[in-house]
Amino acid sequence: PLSDNNVDMFEECINSIKNNPVEGHNNVFMIEGEEPVYVMLEEFKSGNETTGMLMDVTENVKYDIKLKNERDRDVLTGLYNRRGFLENAIDKVKNATGCYILCIYADLDHLKQINDEFGHQEGDFAIKTAANFLKDSLRSTDIIGRIGGDEFAAVAVISREDLSTVICERITNLSQTFNTISEKPYYIEISIGYSVSKYSDTIELNRMLSAADLMLYENKKKRRKSAKK
Repeated sequence: PLSDNNVDMFEECINSIKNNPVEGHNNVFMIEGEEPVYVMLEEFKSGNETTGMLMDVTENVKYDIKLKNERDRDVLTGLYNRRGFLENAIDKVKNATGCYILCIYADLDHLKQINDEFGHQEGDFAIKTAANFLKDSLRSTDIIGRIGGDEFAAVAVISREDLSTVICERITNLSQTFNTISEKPYYIEISIGYSVSKYSDTIELNRMLSAADLMLYENKKKRRKSAKK
């Protein structure tokens, strides 16, 4: 039998494993390390005694994650696709108690012209560059998606309402800096609309995205007439 100290150490180890549940997998937890390990923990209680079993399910979980990424990710940019974006954005909003929610809609300007005049390879480069403007302006925990050919959306949970303008200005500044130093014969610019709201139980993501889309529509009227330099 284990000594009291060993029992305490064992319980501490099990509890630390339980701190990293894997979303979408019942009783599966991640053990962090250079290469993460995924284990299934089954516990059986009988009176004051608890017995359990740990099973290494790393390969199964990695395969599931790969399939989910293929289903929910845009191949060209690595961002979420429309399905992945909406699914993850809804979850993000649900857990935003006490914070503000920022929704961004963005369009890559003049993608059709870039494709027609410089080729689809350049169009793909412009899409990936625009995606990077968003990724570099937001956090890895924020939800960013390419939801159409030239359309992007993002949802972030922020602590202050004024951070919304800071983030949107950061996106614009990255675009301006890129175009200043880029030797491409065209501009890569994005028009942006956003909405921000304090979390509440009645908040609706679709309404916030619609408000951001309306601002985007107005801002697109101000874009330059041509992508050509």
